[in-house]
Amino acid sequence: MLVHKSSFKTLVLAALVASWALTPLASSPAQAVGTYSASGVEFKFSNSVDILKDSVVGDSYFYEGVATINGTVIDATVSLVAAVKSIKDVEKFYVSADEATALGAGWTQGCYWSEAYATAGNDAALLSPADKLTAAMGIVDAENPDYPNALSSVVNVCGGWNDPQDGYGTIKVQFSTGSAKTPVTLTDLHVSVLDIDGQQAVTFANPKPSSYKTFKPTELQVTETSTSVDFYGALASVDSANQLKWVAETTYDSVSSLEYSFGMRQNSGGGHVDVLFKGTNWSPKKTLANTGNSIPVWAIWAGLLSLGTGLAFTLLGRIRAKA
Repeated sequence: MLVHKSSFKTLVLAALVASWALTPLASSPAQAVGTYSASGVEFKFSNSVDILKDSVVGDSYFYEGVATINGTVIDATVSLVAAVKSIKDVEKFYVSADEATALGAGWTQGCYWSEAYATAGNDAALLSPADKLTAAMGIVDAENPDYPNALSSVVNVCGGWNDPQDGYGTIKVQFSTGSAKTPVTLTDLHVSVLDIDGQQAVTFANPKPSSYKTFKPTELQVTETSTSVDFYGALASVDSANQLKWVAETTYDSVSSLEYSFGMRQNSGGGHVDVLFKGTNWSPKKTLANTGNSIPVWAIWAGLLSLGTGLAFTLLGRIRAKA
């Protein structure tokens, strides 16, 4: 087939233009701009001192470089967005509703403390209505050598042993990048919570996780609504060989920020919890239990059981996650 020279030049020019137009498409990443896969990534909220100690609603702290994904540095802002009957860590004086009525004008049910009260050996006679403690989180991120990359929170509840009160703080984590704190979207983000026991509770909402898992057997009571999932550990950790009974893992398919509440239920003391932004290092000797809306992940195990019988068997439907 013969092609006229001018026509041939036109075809070559058109081909070059087409190749230039296609080049950006071919080199573009598969993920959308500002969206990063958190699969297999551990986010590091490391600190050498207690962060947001005795913080009140509205306080926040900026963590720079909690992770690097595909060369992009991911930052995080951690804020206290709610505090209910939770106070700073002091030897408080609790006033019940009946006691407040008896004390007279200005007194209301709650916890009271002052420097003078503490200096005098906790002499309640030195307290006044103005010394009532405001809601605060004990520590949003306590220094914890055992889990240095976790958000380790401490909550102290306002209540008396004969008149216990629920208390909690709600923590918000927002992910961003750059000096302008441009929001980023993370896909397949895993958040693991350890040691939910002794009447402690952790609730995830805003948004609700896409799925969640607990160990089997678990000591956690799981309550799911259309907008949240709640993990409550009524019992103390008495099984030191299987602490995974008090562990939960949540997964977010796509998220830019999330909130979780941590606190105590019907307990006038306080507690501590570690929240790790990574998948839990599930032991291969344990069996995961799908709970609620957790998406099943089926694995097939095959092998021979050498007990002298030569019996072959296949295990189906067991969820195993390797470290």
